[in-house]
Amino acid sequence: MREYCILIIKYFSAKYYFCLIVIAGFYFSSTLNVKGQDVPYSQFVASGIYLNPALVGSNICPRVKLFHREQWTSIPRAYSNTHVMFDWHSYRIDSGLGFSYKNDSQGDGLLQSHHIRASYSKPIKLSDRWSMRAGIYAAYALRQLNWNKLEFVDQLDPNHGFIHNTQVLTPEETNIHYPDFGSGITFNYNNKLYTGFSINRLFRPEINYYDHMSERLNMKFSGHLGYVIPLTDNWQHDRDWEKNATLTPNILFEKQGYFYQVTGGFYFSRDPVFAGVWARHAFENMDAIVFNLGFQQPKYKVGYSYDFTISPLTARSSGGSHEISLTWYLSCPEPPDTRYQPMDCPCPPSFLK
Repeated sequence: MREYCILIIKYFSAKYYFCLIVIAGFYFSSTLNVKGQDVPYSQFVASGIYLNPALVGSNICPRVKLFHREQWTSIPRAYSNTHVMFDWHSYRIDSGLGFSYKNDSQGDGLLQSHHIRASYSKPIKLSDRWSMRAGIYAAYALRQLNWNKLEFVDQLDPNHGFIHNTQVLTPEETNIHYPDFGSGITFNYNNKLYTGFSINRLFRPEINYYDHMSERLNMKFSGHLGYVIPLTDNWQHDRDWEKNATLTPNILFEKQGYFYQVTGGFYFSRDPVFAGVWARHAFENMDAIVFNLGFQQPKYKVGYSYDFTISPLTARSSGGSHEISLTWYLSCPEPPDTRYQPMDCPCPPSFLK
């Protein structure tokens, strides 16, 4: 028995910790009905298209966004996410349109997911000060489990390592396909107050690895709110307002199944730079303090954030998380429509459009 314990310690050193976590998570998700949560972006206000489908086309002119997140970097290949988004406002149908592709990789490709989404939004002017947008999305998703990368204790030999066949049954399905739908709505008051609400996984798609089980993804509910505080007397409601200094407190509430999370903080913006500080709380415990810094020019924007872990996992053991965002602003095919001002998340368009 002692030899097996030593062998387990030897083979499951630090670089294998995450594989053990994934194996345990896969086992418990199959037996205890535990569901996974969607990726939480630290730069949630800059990922507006992902946060709320109503924000598709809110910049009026076309734009391309690229997000990449590396989670818990001290655990090699723990979790990485790449997201590409493209959206614009179509004057022919007076609506916003967008497409996106998202890839999640866990445990060095042990578990992969792909998500292709098409989104639509409709802007509505309510009054001189109030406007709103309503949006929907439809998506195709694929989850791939690389069963051959999994290693179980019954495969261990005291002298030669993993040489035996496991007695764990191979799932009937290692590639799971499912449709996904969602909707959202946003409101803008006088280009100062921004708020919205969205629902993802609207019909709770099935994710069954074994035929005798019935597992479904939980719906995700998100609510966001922010207010722009001008720091100069010459602040104006026009396309050049981002050149003035502003302070924008924001809050994001997310619920998925039994998982609750609140992220609150503020951004400071003064063209061409912006910076922010956030606190993310998962109700049961504080998760992380997030620091964000970025730079914007007329044709592009770059943002970087670092999550300093303050949960029991700690920043030293996890290494924290890194996230980078890139946005390219393309030329408008037609002159901007004066009926609709650029509207994004609950934040000023200077750094979040």
